[in-house]
Amino acid sequence: MIEYVLPQHANLFSNVFGGQIMAWVDLCAAVASPTPSGRTCVTATIDDCHFPAPGANRRGVRLRARVTATFRTSMEIEVIVTGEDSQTREEWRA
Repeated sequence: MIEYVLPQHANLFSNVFGGQIMAWVDLCAAVASPTPSGRTCVTATIDDCHFPAPGANRRGVRLRARVTATFRTSMEIEVIVTGEDSQTREEWRA
């Protein structure tokens, strides 16, 4: 999933709000979850969240989700977020 960072997604320092990243992560996981389950899924918990580098304004954010474990009534989905400069193709973990 690719999201374009608009001015309303960033603070005065042109860094994407952490809450906006989390909203995109939740949406990306929701898109990935119905495939193995065949049912409607909801986010119950988030185990871990790190922001190693800020995303910059007017650049893209790429989110990659994959199911890492499935159980009887739940599943675990990993979402990797990277920032991407569309002109230089530079990519970094966000």
